[in-house]
Amino acid sequence: ETSVIMQTVIGVLLLGVLGGFLGTTVQSMKGFTHASDGIDNVFCSSSKLMDTMLNGSTVPETKFVGLLPMFDQFQACVNTLNPGSAFLTNVNTLINTTGDLDKQLALATGTIDLLSTSLTKADTVTKAN
Repeated sequence: ETSVIMQTVIGVLLLGVLGGFLGTTVQSMKGFTHASDGIDNVFCSSSKLMDTMLNGSTVPETKFVGLLPMFDQFQACVNTLNPGSAFLTNVNTLINTTGDLDKQLALATGTIDLLSTSLTKADTVTKAN
């Protein structure tokens, strides 16, 4: 047989322990909610980062071309410089047509040199008079 005082003390202690369990359960649920919100925020931020990194951004503060458009531009440059491409064919055509210009320039330069030589020689000038 236990006394009424002892039963009251044990009852109060049990209620205190039960209250402590309830209090810690409520606090842990609040912490879980904050942790869950933080994880959701990390996932959202990560997906936005990947989208911006791959596709670029047109926002003036964070203007960035993006990796995929940049790779597309690199591929376009490679295609332009491939052997047999229209660009290289046109460049070769221009280079081949300038060969005639070199011959014509050499002829004109030679003609001017001969003219200059004939006008500066004294015996040529005197014979003409």
